[in-house]
Amino acid sequence: MADDDHRHIQSMDLVRDGQLAEGYRTPHTHTAESMAMLTERAQHTTTQMAPHAGRL
Repeated sequence: MADDDHRHIQSMDLVRDGQLAEGYRTPHTHTAESMAMLTERAQHTTTQMAPHAGRL
């Protein structure tokens, strides 16, 4: 099962079990982590491409 699927199921399980606050936080935390990872990758790629900018 994909990690994203697991997180969605985990969130639904938390809500089902009455842990509403944690069920709400789980997908939002995941989204923030994903955005941070994407930003880091974009910065790395930009840094790697910068020396070649004139040749593109």
